[in-house]
Amino acid sequence: MANQEDNSELKRGLFMVSDAVIGAAVLLMIGGAAGTWLDKSLHSGTSWCSIIGAMLGGTVGLVRMVMKANALDSGKKSSSSKAIKASQTKEQDLLKTDASDTDKNRQRLPFERHSDEEN
Repeated sequence: MANQEDNSELKRGLFMVSDAVIGAAVLLMIGGAAGTWLDKSLHSGTSWCSIIGAMLGGTVGLVRMVMKANALDSGKKSSSSKAIKASQTKEQDLLKTDASDTDKNRQRLPFERHSDEEN
């Protein structure tokens, strides 16, 4: 069961990463194509619009990729924080059990009274 959950998390992560990378590449190409179209429309002899368009597309793609990575990272933190809280709760339960067992099984010192002796 845990293996299936790990598999689904892996697939989800790979999908998000591939989506971010492909999205960045597409935005870079769209920016470059728009700049090239603008250069041809303006009949400019240089390709400054193509360069600027590609840079803008690349920047938007990079920002989108970082946002996707942060979303993936925050999803991992929330699931890992749940696991940490669960393990801390188990650890506290074990410590409580050990403490109560220790009180019951510890040897009494000669000057200590047992609860049976008080009456």
